[in-house]
Amino acid sequence: MNQFMALGGGNEVGASSYYLTLDGVNILLDCGARVYSSLRDRRPIYPAYETLTSKVLDGLFELDLIFISHSHYDHIGSLPHVAKQAINAPIYATHTTKEFTDLQLRTLKLGMSEKHTPKKIRELKETEIDSAIDKVIDLSYDKTYPYKNISYTFYASGHISGGAMVYIQSKDMNVLYTGDFSDQDYPLTPSYNLPKNLKVDVLIMSATKAFGKYKDISYDYNELIYDTHVMLNQKKNIMFKLFNLTKGIEFIKILDGLMEKGDLPKVTIYMNHRLEKIADAYEDIDFSVFSERVRRHTDNLIHKQKKPFIYITDDLKCAEVRRILDNKQNQFETINDGPSLHCSYEGLKTLVYKYRPKKVLLVHTTPRPGGNIIDDLNKYAKDQFEIEVVENEKLYNL
Repeated sequence: MNQFMALGGGNEVGASSYYLTLDGVNILLDCGARVYSSLRDRRPIYPAYETLTSKVLDGLFELDLIFISHSHYDHIGSLPHVAKQAINAPIYATHTTKEFTDLQLRTLKLGMSEKHTPKKIRELKETEIDSAIDKVIDLSYDKTYPYKNISYTFYASGHISGGAMVYIQSKDMNVLYTGDFSDQDYPLTPSYNLPKNLKVDVLIMSATKAFGKYKDISYDYNELIYDTHVMLNQKKNIMFKLFNLTKGIEFIKILDGLMEKGDLPKVTIYMNHRLEKIADAYEDIDFSVFSERVRRHTDNLIHKQKKPFIYITDDLKCAEVRRILDNKQNQFETINDGPSLHCSYEGLKTLVYKYRPKKVLLVHTTPRPGGNIIDDLNKYAKDQFEIEVVENEKLYNL
């Protein structure tokens, strides 16, 4: 029987990990972990692997294949834990995702607020990371690979460099897992790229923007870039406070790229010391961050800065940021959080309309008041497919 279970990242954003059994092959899609936003958060950091091994499998050693869609923490945070137990399963990712996953796992303590970093992450050993990364096998986009009675293909998903959708074919059905994906081009990544004639029976769709006011709680990308452009033209300094440092690096690259193209005024971009450490780690894998405009934090340079500049930090209370803010010459417009590069509400509907799957399973989303993609889709395509938000730890027959 073909079945599906969200171990995390079902009706929530975080800890994405999904079990899929297709034609007798046991598959794990992503190995994420949760990001704690406060000390009061007592949810388990890892997905519910114990539920999988108590209700479906005898142990993670029964997994046949593991796919990693992209290298954000909520999709790779438990990879060392899984790799240690899933001794028979190769792990597949694109080359870029493999490199970024290695980097993320080694810098997790820097990538989150230290007081919110769970004990399991603080105590993660380098040897455990080495062992997990050694098991990861590079896959290319748009190439189909056979395994027993199924085959699998990676397609570019956008969202982050190296991101991939996973398309799995069997004699009974074809499944597409989108992972996090984008439906528009950004400076670092183009939009997702799927063949026009792809046959999809089951669509497991990361649908972060499926509910609410048709957009994520994070700043809308176009709105954010527009506001940044206006503020810089008004000669204002801008301070971005971003929760996740690795996403801060991506945002710096986006801003620098837009300035290079002439889409934003060319100003200097500074970052706080913790973000510098992440940038150095990226530089070590030949992912250039620093440039003519992107600089390290230097008090003297910042205090003498007469032209508008951008400062990016994860913490408004750290010492170097306090020194900047205490200097009365530095007046800032402060923006909390950066852009969300997830697929838009309309883009989610377009993907469903285009490929007409028989079943749509919405994951990586939190139902909330406002717009409802399920009602919208049923309004125009009622009875053409089943669609529902996946509940964590519930076993679905496909």
